[in-house]
Amino acid sequence: MPEAVDTPPVGRVLGTDDATPLSFWVALGPDQYLQLDDVVALERRLPDGDTVRIYGLVTEVRARHEGARFDSDVFLIEDGILPAEVSQAAQVLATRFEPEVFVPPLPGQVVYKAEGDERDMALYFDGMEKRLPAGLTRDDEPLYANLEFLDGSLPVLPPRRPTPRSCCSACSGPVFSAARRSTPRH
Repeated sequence: MPEAVDTPPVGRVLGTDDATPLSFWVALGPDQYLQLDDVVALERRLPDGDTVRIYGLVTEVRARHEGARFDSDVFLIEDGILPAEVSQAAQVLATRFEPEVFVPPLPGQVVYKAEGDERDMALYFDGMEKRLPAGLTRDDEPLYANLEFLDGSLPVLPPRRPTPRSCCSACSGPVFSAARRSTPRH
């Protein structure tokens, strides 16, 4: 696992929206922003003391007034009649866990923009033996395609087929799924 890059935090994991191993929201700090396709990272300490590094890709960003109830409140807020604050948040789709312990980040955890080796890990570029340059991100960072996948040289496992087995010692009929029959017919 690479060391944390010395970059300022962009925000913290929200506690008002669910955080799952698949996706979570990040409240953005003052004077911070994330845009679509930015790559982020955070660390989650487990009860046993181990640390899981969670990487993700920004898939949505939002801004809203905290304290407003109705759409028309925006006029009262801008006129200074109704108190409210602007908040910004980014939704993150998890891309990688190091080690592979699939836990959600906890509310309040600090989130950083992934750069350098961390960005390469988040996007699995570190595991590509044959990288094919595929373009640039909005931040002018390189994107790669896995040439071994594109040229067919990456080994692919054949699909698994169910293995027939007997439903019990009294019969020898094959059973492929418990959903087909809950009790054996003898």
